[in-house]
Amino acid sequence: MGAMKGRLAWSRTWLLVGLAIAGSLGAQHAVAEQDDEAEAVFTASRQTPLADGGVCVAGGEAIDGVDSRAVLLVKKGAAVRQRIKLPLPDPDYSGASAVGCLQLGSAWYAVEELDTSSFVSDKQVLLFVDRIERGRLVKRVMLPVRYAGQNSGVARVERGKAGFALDAAGRLLVSGKVYPDALGGSQGKPFVVRLTPDLTVLK
Repeated sequence: MGAMKGRLAWSRTWLLVGLAIAGSLGAQHAVAEQDDEAEAVFTASRQTPLADGGVCVAGGEAIDGVDSRAVLLVKKGAAVRQRIKLPLPDPDYSGASAVGCLQLGSAWYAVEELDTSSFVSDKQVLLFVDRIERGRLVKRVMLPVRYAGQNSGVARVERGKAGFALDAAGRLLVSGKVYPDALGGSQGKPFVVRLTPDLTVLK
């Protein structure tokens, strides 16, 4: 009888040890899952004042610095009234950032720089202009900006108000420079593209 009680006590001891180990592993797994859920970080590129005293902030949102997506924040003071995250036009693109935003009537417009590759030697940077209504992307066009003599290029919108603006006729203007590649060493060539509010590119 004493031997049986001893075996039962030994079994209960190891059962408790096993449960403690399982609980510890479960807690570690939960912590690991929480650590994996890294927060997206928003980086602003440009801020545009609005008629009501608010601002439209154009930028990109990325997790751990990769897979950036273009985002617009419509703010009044410290409060974010609207957050618009724009999808990539092609899932194979490596990332995007909004570098300018405008409001015309009830529509919002954004200009995006999209990287086709994460490798600098292969990268092209394409420009898109988006029309957004009621928080939704309703139209997107790629701008015909290429480096002379090439079917590709690295296009950069001029930073500041002049890069994305409205002219006196209410047309959208996008200006900047286009480079032959992303490796540097070139001065780049200036470009200006004009679009109507329905995103028809004008020649």
